[in-house]
Amino acid sequence: MSGIVTTRGDTAIPRELGHRRIFIDCGAHCGCSMKQFQKTIGSSAGKDYEIHSFECNPEFAPLWVNASEANSNVHFHNAAVWTNNGTMDFFLCTVSTHDGSSLLKEKKTGEINKTAPVTVETVDLNAWLRENALETDEIILKLDIEGAEYAVLEHLFNEGSLQWVNRLLIEWHWHKVGISKQEHDRVVSLVYEAGVSLDEKEWCAQEHCVAKYKN
Repeated sequence: MSGIVTTRGDTAIPRELGHRRIFIDCGAHCGCSMKQFQKTIGSSAGKDYEIHSFECNPEFAPLWVNASEANSNVHFHNAAVWTNNGTMDFFLCTVSTHDGSSLLKEKKTGEINKTAPVTVETVDLNAWLRENALETDEIILKLDIEGAEYAVLEHLFNEGSLQWVNRLLIEWHWHKVGISKQEHDRVVSLVYEAGVSLDEKEWCAQEHCVAKYKN
């Protein structure tokens, strides 16, 4: 998709077609989630994964360029995952490291700036999966996308690609974006119906955050 800045490592992971191990990091922030992933599965095992990190906040792009250049298995995509390819308004959090920034204007927390959004590229995650992975790959999907997870997960389920995911690591935001507990539970049920292993403990990578806090 034109306009998306994608930075790749110097070499590709040498794996047989259909037997790759892929970590898809959506809402990658400053790189903290990559470190938390390695902690979760073990640092040595983490090196066996092809890492695709999606982060649309332009402030974090320089951090990811450096990470991609230093690690051949890291691929950075300066875009937000969504249900279609295009552009959207992105509302920046004004109180900390922008870790509460969201595609959803209705988000109640993080004191997002609703009057001056930035325009970001969006990637249809279903289409991206079908273009860049196979159903036989081992795929771990991490979503920390500040409320957009509900639309994305339902889209993946409806298109049949959620079933490609082996394990889901996620932070849920239903209570922060006006989604009812009933609707939250319905989307969770889709994850189980797709046969995805869902970690009971919600995702959190704050201990690894290196971004500077705003005043």
